[in-house]
Amino acid sequence: MQKAISLTCAALVALCASSCTRIGEEKAWMNPYDPNGANYYPPEISAALDTTVAINDSVAIVVTGSDANGSIAKYRWSFDGGDTWSHESPGDEPFWWSWDKHAVGKHVLCVQAVDNDGLASPADSVFVQVRSYAPTVKAVGNIITSQTQTVTVSLEGSDTNGTISAYYWATGGGNWDDSTTGSTISLSAPDGGNVDVVWAARDHDDLFAYDTFSVLFNRKPEGVSVASPLNAGSIKYQAYNFVDAVGQIALEFEGNDPDGADDTLTYTLQLGPSAAEFEKVYRGTKPRAILGSIKPASTYFWRVTAKDLYGDSAVGSGSFKSPPPPPAPAGMSLVDARNRTFAMGNIASTSGELQTHNVALNHHFWIDSAEVTRDDFYRLFGLTDTSSNGRLPVANVSWYDAVLYCNVKSIKDGLDTVYTYTGLSGAVGRSLVLADVKADFSVYGYRLPTEAEWEFAARAGSKVSYYWGGDKNKISDNAWYEGNSNGQAHAVMQKGANAFGLYDALGNVWEWCNDWYDQNYYASSPATNPTGPASGTAKVSRGGSYFNDASYINCFSRIGTPPDTRGPAIGFRTVLQHP
Repeated sequence: MQKAISLTCAALVALCASSCTRIGEEKAWMNPYDPNGANYYPPEISAALDTTVAINDSVAIVVTGSDANGSIAKYRWSFDGGDTWSHESPGDEPFWWSWDKHAVGKHVLCVQAVDNDGLASPADSVFVQVRSYAPTVKAVGNIITSQTQTVTVSLEGSDTNGTISAYYWATGGGNWDDSTTGSTISLSAPDGGNVDVVWAARDHDDLFAYDTFSVLFNRKPEGVSVASPLNAGSIKYQAYNFVDAVGQIALEFEGNDPDGADDTLTYTLQLGPSAAEFEKVYRGTKPRAILGSIKPASTYFWRVTAKDLYGDSAVGSGSFKSPPPPPAPAGMSLVDARNRTFAMGNIASTSGELQTHNVALNHHFWIDSAEVTRDDFYRLFGLTDTSSNGRLPVANVSWYDAVLYCNVKSIKDGLDTVYTYTGLSGAVGRSLVLADVKADFSVYGYRLPTEAEWEFAARAGSKVSYYWGGDKNKISDNAWYEGNSNGQAHAVMQKGANAFGLYDALGNVWEWCNDWYDQNYYASSPATNPTGPASGTAKVSRGGSYFNDASYINCFSRIGTPPDTRGPAIGFRTVLQHP
């Protein structure tokens, strides 16, 4: 038993020695899956360039793989950074993928190549930018039209990478309406008013673009009428031309537009003598018109149209009766002098103080028919007259007294005062002096006549020395002068009036004029509306008086008298320039 074991052991030793002697140098390890083996050849990969794609569009991602001892069998893809490889693509085809509108942004795709041995390459990555190309719309401007119209609006959208699949709109905050066959909408509002529209265009990617606009369906004016005057009793003349017997009145309109301040009415007024004859007399946005050339106590038919900004209108019509002519200023005669030219001065003289020269007046004026009487003067100032005959022309009044009389009379009659002055001293009729007197001829109030106005009124159209003609022997019939006055003034209006209705224009008392006196003034006098020199020491008096001989009793004689002079033969009359 023990021998056998020994043999066995010896044989084993001998076997081992024999085997070890047959193992030569170390050989290479050929396992293709062993990264440390000589036969390990994993694939290699080169990823595609980064790219950009629109939502819902498919993009082909191409990678290049290679294998040293075989071929690329497939590629695998990861969308979560390599945690999971959820998608595969064949080795000879690109990888196709798309993203929807919820995936807008930057995406990282990891990719590995897998060879025929099942070995995978190291991972590479591709960056894909997913963009949303929303559609655009062409803005629709706000629209204004009549409430009677239907508006058709064309909607226009575009998409840079596709098409518009539908349009949507909503009015007044209501539900959406859509159109897949057209891009027009029709809007109406029979009752008028504003319609607000929200609309959108949807593209093939289900993206939207929005716009808004509004349509104002203009409501037409509901009516128009003349608010005033309604009858002759409520009409007042704004101005009245007594020469042409026509006046100015104001008409006021009332137009009702339901759009209020959002709209503007333009009024057109037509006036005529009958309901069938009209002439346009006013057009404007102010609801008031000043109408000229209105004849007194006449019936006028009117038609007024109120048109809004959008062409809708309302028309009203009716009639009114104009008032009678206003009363003329008491005790005055109207002198028709506008645009009249006359030869002023002594027609027999071509040089010197009285040289004849043409003068034009551009206004009518009223002038006292008679010289201002003692009653007129003392009553206006509230003074006591010591004379028993109040119809005598007031005398012993200075130019200053006459100026103050004009202003006080203007105030009494509710008119503006023509004269201004910087100081007043003394008493009326005795010692009154006014400092720095100025006359504003644009003011409607009483004043003294200019020398030109006085002569035009005194001549009353006559072109010779006297207003009654050229017969000197008729002086006594028409004027108080040295030859018939018995050395005293006489009550006014005892002699005949001239053609303009003026009494005592010649004789009785001299009459103050507004102008400063200059004996050479006629040589440089303006041809239109002369008002005398700018300054001087004496004022002009005209007409002659009861103590002058016949040589002063004519339409052209003139003298200069200091303005503070008071004499028994100097009085005055006033004028009121016709507006």
